[in-house]
Amino acid sequence: MNIVMSMWTKPCIGNQKHGFNSVEDMINSLIVSVNVAKKHYNEIHFYTDKVGYEWITPFLHLLPFTKIDVCLNEIDWLDAKYWSLSKLYVYQKQIEPFIHIDNDVFLWDKFPEELMTKDFFFQEIEEFSNGMFSLYSEGLKTYGKSIPKDIKVLDAAFNCGVFACVTPKAISLMGKYYDYGYQFVKNTDELQFSFIESQSGRWLATVIIEQVFIYSLVVGNPEFTWDVFLGNSPNRNVSYNFRYSHMLAHSKRNPIIANKIKERVFCKDWN
Repeated sequence: MNIVMSMWTKPCIGNQKHGFNSVEDMINSLIVSVNVAKKHYNEIHFYTDKVGYEWITPFLHLLPFTKIDVCLNEIDWLDAKYWSLSKLYVYQKQIEPFIHIDNDVFLWDKFPEELMTKDFFFQEIEEFSNGMFSLYSEGLKTYGKSIPKDIKVLDAAFNCGVFACVTPKAISLMGKYYDYGYQFVKNTDELQFSFIESQSGRWLATVIIEQVFIYSLVVGNPEFTWDVFLGNSPNRNVSYNFRYSHMLAHSKRNPIIANKIKERVFCKDWN
């Protein structure tokens, strides 16, 4: 199984650091993430653009990628506020089963084999009715007119810190998934919403593209099997027992956590 990682730098230029305090912190997280994953998976493919490759070049001795594809300048036409479409672009380029992990995800253990029996698996389900995830309702209210007509939005989304496309049948959905994201972007640009330039607007668009659409496409199609490994899933009765970390939201900007990540890089501590 290939692990896939990606970094499109357009959202990271200027004052934007893609959730981190600095590019240095982001690269440190990437270094730890790939080395932890490498303990369990031999093939790790990385997709980036020319600036991303420049950023990682001084650290290539610490980045055991088996393949680096400098291709993401192909989507520089895309406004940075739609950054999650860069991930969908990478997904639809895959021809073999893969697991995409974010650069702030740490696979301390290998994924349980039971997950590999599904077409898809993800980190967890985020239900719109849960007050913690009110951003989805806000996003759907804001962008409802941009959503392609033939997507039936359901009542939840997948957290895609991990996006596993395990079977050829699952891979066959990736082109359609990207096309829906692309159409959403075009529809939104045509509507010319002025309020989406805010930070909240940027965030709302990306979670719809990445997390709402895939939940609707997978859960809404009974031909697909799927699971999540955190929280409750209607597809199983037991919890998975393995070590996993994902630096969500503000945790990436926590100086204590950032320093711990930096220490791991300095000591080459991947355990």
